[in-house]
Amino acid sequence: MGYPCPETMELSPVTFGQNYTAECRCPPKTALHEDENRCYQIFTKGPCPKGYFFGPNEERSNKTTKLHLGACQKIKKCPSTNEIYYPKTNRCYNTLTRGPCPKGLLITVSDEEIAKCECSNNGHTKQNYYTQTKSCFEHFTKGPCKERGAIFLPEKECGCNDLLPHFDKNTEMCYEIGTAGPCQPGEHFLVEPNEYNARCQCKAGYVRYELDSKCYRPYTQGPCPAHHILLNSTTCIVQPCNRGHLYFPDEGKCFRIGMRGPCAPGKLVTFDFDTKPSLEGVSYRGKCHCNARTSCEKSEIQKCAGNKNNVYYEGRCYELYKKGPCPEGAWMAIKRQKRDQIWDEGSYLEGICECIPGFKTISGKNNELIECVSPTEILAIYLNDQYSLATDLNYNKNT
Repeated sequence: MGYPCPETMELSPVTFGQNYTAECRCPPKTALHEDENRCYQIFTKGPCPKGYFFGPNEERSNKTTKLHLGACQKIKKCPSTNEIYYPKTNRCYNTLTRGPCPKGLLITVSDEEIAKCECSNNGHTKQNYYTQTKSCFEHFTKGPCKERGAIFLPEKECGCNDLLPHFDKNTEMCYEIGTAGPCQPGEHFLVEPNEYNARCQCKAGYVRYELDSKCYRPYTQGPCPAHHILLNSTTCIVQPCNRGHLYFPDEGKCFRIGMRGPCAPGKLVTFDFDTKPSLEGVSYRGKCHCNARTSCEKSEIQKCAGNKNNVYYEGRCYELYKKGPCPEGAWMAIKRQKRDQIWDEGSYLEGICECIPGFKTISGKNNELIECVSPTEILAIYLNDQYSLATDLNYNKNT
């Protein structure tokens, strides 16, 4: 970094046709602030005033050198006072939870009021720091605790207390709320409204069968005899559909897979993809899904329209600057549009997979993104080519 480039830039190999050359570029995960002609790390405060962060500027791009440009962007307000906005994912998270962070780190606010992933034995994460592993964990979760029935407490130790809502009276142990806890298959350990202690309850979409008090997903075999399906908490019925058909309870009829059946225009009868056959059994309930890309395109476009944090890509909406359907080393970015198109009322942004700043783009015949090559690989290729060229020149001089 530095000479022959400006202080915050580095010499990076680039291709022009079949040849390699080099130019000054910002290092990976940084972008150029044009006014200052300096590179700053994206999703940090950078050169921005209080209440702003430095992020990718997709409205402008230097098409000659393909420099990645940055700009100051306003930090969004979250619905809850206990939440903080994380620019990298464009989402709000509860403070001192894992959120988008790697294991052992928690999301908190820096001194510059920018959300970050952190773990330290002082500052905001002090009470979440576990000395034995030198990692940070959310309170009242399994965290670093290996003993069954113990959770990570604010005292920075693993244990259990019968005064906590996490305490299960049957096993006299504590479990993380929202997990399987001490429950049977088909159940989660949850707190009901107007209750204090968590207890085992059926998962969403399940019913408790009265004869054995266990939870099953309706329209699977569940506790029923062979060739029967569970209709509700009390009733098993003979599987009503012929081969290649699925049951729609509202209509009380079976419809052929792949046909419109009772579905809205543009949708077809398909399987219930929310059911996991290996865990819950085969579901005989039919669902309506999009016929083809064009069928549900309008609804997806409406979802994207007016939301400048989403982009429309191959028939679906995706969040900006997240991996989405892109290959490794790439993220969803805004496809170049005319300025008046970007800000039209009711318009939507088209997305494209682009390599993260610092990675080299390998494209196919139609300019589709095939691969993103890391800076280390690019530099190795460049240096290898320079070495080969120097070797050839020396060989020619000596012969």
